[in-house]
Amino acid sequence: TKPLELRVLTYNIHHAEGTDGKLDVERIARVITDARPDFAALQEVDVRTERVHGSDLLQQLARLTGLHAVFGKTIDFQGGWYGNALLSRWPLYGFTTHELPSNPGREKRAVIDADPGAGFRFLATHLDIAEADRLLAVGRLRALLRQLPPGHPVVLAGDLNAVPGSAVMQQLLADWSAPALDH
Repeated sequence: TKPLELRVLTYNIHHAEGTDGKLDVERIARVITDARPDFAALQEVDVRTERVHGSDLLQQLARLTGLHAVFGKTIDFQGGWYGNALLSRWPLYGFTTHELPSNPGREKRAVIDADPGAGFRFLATHLDIAEADRLLAVGRLRALLRQLPPGHPVVLAGDLNAVPGSAVMQQLLADWSAPALDH
């Protein structure tokens, strides 16, 4: 059998605010659509917050891209929610949001654990900028991986806030292999 080939995008959408300071969901959707992903792991997604004028960014992105969407709330924020999201070319057969550990006073983080129904799992996350919190989170991610049957494929995507060779990447690469990147 031919191995499954996936096109994965990870994108920190910064609540759809560009470097020009403008909220523009359609611009974000164009970037996603142009990349033609099978899965898009999104970070910093606002749902009904004041700063996005009460709109549901994820539902707008799902409609504009034609992809299936799930939201993993990380925190309550400005009258709505803030967190990670996953867009998928295929319907998902279920998902769970797991809170990731962090040190007191740090922003809560989470990971979406989704089942695309194709014999693998997809994890989407956004790790903290603080190394100590990233390392705590990586420990939890590795524990989630160990709960699955040995050899069960798991894709991990997100804004890891880590550079090649860092302790975080070394720990992640102990369990996951890095894909060939399409530049």
